[in-house]
This record gives sequence, C-alpha cells and structure tokens, in this order.
Amino acid sequence: VWFHLLLAVLAVVALARALGFVLHRPLLAFANNYDQIRYTACLDLAPWRPGERADRGNPQAPLSRYAFQPLPRGTCIWTSDLVFTAPVAAVWRLSEALGGRAIHSVRRLAEWRVLGWLLLAGWTTAALLRARQPHVAAGYLGWLALFGNDPANLLYFPTFYAEAGAILGFHACLAGAVVALLRPTRGALAVAAVGAAILAAGKPQHL
Repeated sequence: VWFHLLLAVLAVVALARALGFVLHRPLLAFANNYDQIRYTACLDLAPWRPGERADRGNPQAPLSRYAFQPLPRGTCIWTSDLVFTAPVAAVWRLSEALGGRAIHSVRRLAEWRVLGWLLLAGWTTAALLRARQPHVAAGYLGWLALFGNDPANLLYFPTFYAEAGAILGFHACLAGAVVALLRPTRGALAVAAVGAAILAAGKPQHL
C-alpha cells in the first residue's frame, strides 16, 4: 500500500509542478531574440506590434501576443515542431472566423504542449506498471517531479522555438525506448520512433 501511495504522491507533485508552470502569472518563458520569426512565418504569425514591420526585430516587442499578418516570402524554416504549433494556429484562425479576437496569447501554446507532455507521462507510467516494473515507474515519476517538470526545462513551451518540439520528442524517444526494453510492444516502439523523428526533424543540428 505504501508503495502505491508513493507513486500517487510523486504523480501529484509532478502534475502540480507542470500546472504551476503553465498557470504562472506573469508568463514564464524564454525571451524572444526574434529567431522565432523563422518558425512563426510558416503559420503567417508574428508578434503583435502595431506600427512595426513584422519581419523586423524590436527589443520592446510584446513576447506573449501574436497575430496573423503577411510576412516576407522565404522566411519560413520547416520543423517538426509544426506538429504542435500548427493545431494551435488552426484553432486561432477558427476562433477569428467565428468572431473571436485577432490577438492571441502564446500561453495557449504552452497549455497545449504541457497537455502533450502530461499525456506522455501518463502513458509511460501506465506502460511501466503494465510491464510489472513499479520501481522503474517510481523512478520515472521521481525524475518527472524533481527535474522533468522543473520550470527550467519547460521555458521553451510558451514559445515558437523549435527546441520545444525537440524536448518533447526527446522525452518520447527515451520513454518509448525504456518501455520497449522492458516490454517490447508495437506501441512502445512506435512512441520511441515518433519521438526520435520529431527530435531529429526539429532542426538540422538535431538530426
């Protein structure tokens, strides 16, 4: 019983740290050195800066608000992180089509990424328990609670930097590989392969 209680406590701590990060006010995120325009351009998004050219850097630019706007051709750099950013951009476009605001908070992107992160954590924990490896599951949840969900590791989530997708891909690759070593199922191998693909396609140097 005490071991199951330990698993529950670790899971709650990990969840609390993730939710505490994404709900924190003010927003916690890496500052925008304007490299993000290379990735937001693929979605016709740029920081909302009235009176400023979308393709010109500005240290005073608001970091958390984005809007759809025309951008110069050739700016976009394709990345696997679009797996995470494109759905959010699509929801924003739909929201505007239904009469919503034309200015969007990057916090929504952080929430989407954290949801994926937590779903992966839940799958990994459940898979380890199905493999009858409760001690490995406890070690994983301990890592998640102490280090994995530390805000320092999640600061890319409220940004359009490709590193955010790479972090998620790396997590999925390692989690899938560990589970596959203990209980080689198609699901575990698929998670490892998809995670590796997302990591590798995030940036040329990641490959």
